[in-house]
Formats: sequence, structure tokens, C-alpha cells
Amino acid sequence: MIVMLLSLGEEAQARKLVIAGVEEAPLKMYFNRDYYGIDIDVIREALKRMGVDFRFTLIDVGARMLRMAELGQVDMVIAVSRKPSREAYLYYPEASYLELTWHFFIRKEDADKIHFDRLSDLKGHRIGATKGYAYTKDFWSSRLRLMEVNSNEQQIPLLMAGRIDAVPLNTLVSRYELKLAGLQDKVIFLPNPLSSASYYNAFSRHSTYPDIEGLVQRYSDTIQEMKADGTIGEIFNKYLN
Repeated sequence: MIVMLLSLGEEAQARKLVIAGVEEAPLKMYFNRDYYGIDIDVIREALKRMGVDFRFTLIDVGARMLRMAELGQVDMVIAVSRKPSREAYLYYPEASYLELTWHFFIRKEDADKIHFDRLSDLKGHRIGATKGYAYTKDFWSSRLRLMEVNSNEQQIPLLMAGRIDAVPLNTLVSRYELKLAGLQDKVIFLPNPLSSASYYNAFSRHSTYPDIEGLVQRYSDTIQEMKADGTIGEIFNKYLN
């Protein structure tokens, strides 16, 4: 028994936990030979507290990242939503620190003119929409005056140019992009979200990392600790101010 425990300990020390994500500012980024972002900083701090050695890799497509987890080619995947179909090959921790919402963004000067409690409130306004985005089923069937474009990167310029009046965007990502562009005082988002969901850093059930189930529980406990002591809030503020 002692020999077996020593063997597992040596394997865990020699084997780095392989963590995969899809690059998306400000959550997961790679620049100047280093990884950074909200998710990267949270995971790095959590695993440091746990004494776990690790390495990051960023994948170009989310479906490929999930397939690698399903095959046990990576041990952990960053920021995935919880779906029954994924639970067949992923362990989800109890703790989540990331709630991704989609809000309608408008020009600040229109704050008194546009409000959103239900989709019908937006009738008469020109609403931006990006082809291929899910949003919600109700959004696409709402008969709003949709101005569709091919790329989500076009939406803020169209809003600033007055060609659309409101557009649903990923709230966290858009806040970061507006900050970089110096537009955080010119573009705001309406209070009520169009949609919202919790995202998790999940672990592969087919991972060969020693005691992966025990690691999931330790990770979840550490995230709760970091939420309670303010560390995660500080990391969000670092990127979003």
C-alpha cells in the first residue's frame, strides 16, 4: 500500500495537468509567449494553492477542444456550459465563478429612449444581429427589425455610426473590448440580460491524471475559497476595471 501511494505521488509530480481553452479576450489570451486572462489567472492561482503543476494550451475551435477531452488527450477544459451530453465525458466541479450573459448594448445618449424588459420593447428600433449566432429562439422569431451582418466585430462600429440602435453582445467580452477602444463612456448595456448561463472549468473523465475525481473536489473547494477571500473579484477588476 505504501509503495502504491508513493508511486501515485511520483506520477502526479512528474505529470503536468494539461489544460485546454479557446482563445477569447479577456478570458483566455496568449501574447509574448505567455498565457493570461481572467480564466488563466483564476486557474493559475487555484492550482498554485493546490500544489498542482500544469500547462496551458489554446485550441482554435471549441468542438475540437471538447473532442480532445472526450478522448482523454487533455485533462481540463476551460469555460464550458453544462449539458447532459457532456457529462458522459466531463466531471463538472460544483463551483463556478463565471456567469456569461448577453445584454443589449446601446449608445449612452439613447439611455432614456431605449429599454428592455421583453423583446417587444425593442420594436421600432434597428437591432443588430450576427448571422449564425444562437442568441435565443425568441430573439430570431420576434419580428424585430433586425440588421444582420456576417461578423460580430462589425456591431460596435455600426452602433457608433448610428446604423443600428441596439445589439445583443457577450457582456464581459464586450466590456473589455470597449475599454480597449476607449468607448466605455459612450456605449452602455441595458440592465436586463437577454440570456445568462454559468460556465465551468471541467475535467476529462478519461484523463490519465492520478485521482482526477479527487482533484475535481479539491479544485472546487479552492475556487470557493478564492471567491470568499476576494481573489476572484480582484482578478475580474484587473481586466475590466
